[in-house]
Amino acid sequence: MGITQEGNLVIQNCQIHDGKQSGIYVWDKGQGTIKDCDIFGNTLDGVAIKQQGNPTIRKCRINQNKQYAVFVHDNGRGTIENCDLTGNDRGAWLIDTSSQVQRSGNTV
Repeated sequence: MGITQEGNLVIQNCQIHDGKQSGIYVWDKGQGTIKDCDIFGNTLDGVAIKQQGNPTIRKCRINQNKQYAVFVHDNGRGTIENCDLTGNDRGAWLIDTSSQVQRSGNTV
């Protein structure tokens, strides 16, 4: 699932799983709110954010992905609050130095 070109979606109470890439990919100034979702079992990351993508992710369970729960790079942004980010093969986060993410209340 992707949010791009300044899109501003609300994704709530859903399951996103077993994708061939990242579960949710936010880029090109995409925004939106992702709340109370289960994001698991994806080939890459649970959520990938880049190119001024700026989602708010709250109360999600982002687990059992083959790479990171959340990968933010290439000037990505975001707010991640009160999420369970445990059990991903490479860990909870990879955030590069060009990116800014607000994080609070997460289980890593």
